[in-house]
Amino acid sequence: MQDVRNKLWEVQSLEFKTLSDTEEILYYKDGYYQFGGEYLIKKGCERTFGELISLHGVGEIVGHVKRSTYIAREEVNKNPLILNFKNGLYSLETFELTEHTHDIIITTHLPVEYDRHFLKNQ
Repeated sequence: MQDVRNKLWEVQSLEFKTLSDTEEILYYKDGYYQFGGEYLIKKGCERTFGELISLHGVGEIVGHVKRSTYIAREEVNKNPLILNFKNGLYSLETFELTEHTHDIIITTHLPVEYDRHFLKNQ
């Protein structure tokens, strides 16, 4: 039973957002929201419950996540002056690097770390 709880916790601990116009589910991982949330939920259901859950049951869980996490597309990548680096969010307004947060709904990232010393030496 503990194994089932641990697997369920993996999915429950993720932050999800659902685009209201397309019903695509995004999930937050590694500092940004990524597409493929519905697949992740279904996979989590299968890993957790196996044959104990029906397709209908999985659909109910996916539907609940969608209905409880709707956002407008305009909320995604809302601020074009924020760059998402591996090590944080860099503001082109304040020139400061802050920690990643799931409160800023961003789907883009730069696969490099921000280094203020490198930029100063250029």
